[in-house]
Amino acid sequence: MKWLLIIALLLLIFGATRLPQVGRSLGQAWRTLREEMKTSKK
Repeated sequence: MKWLLIIALLLLIFGATRLPQVGRSLGQAWRTLREEMKTSKK
């Protein structure tokens, strides 16, 4: 139930056309963060 509310809120804020773009940029940022954390441990 919470996830449906969050998705509906995101659709209202960003619109259906920009939502995939926002998700893609968040995924890239997450991958970059994980890679940087791996390299900083070495």
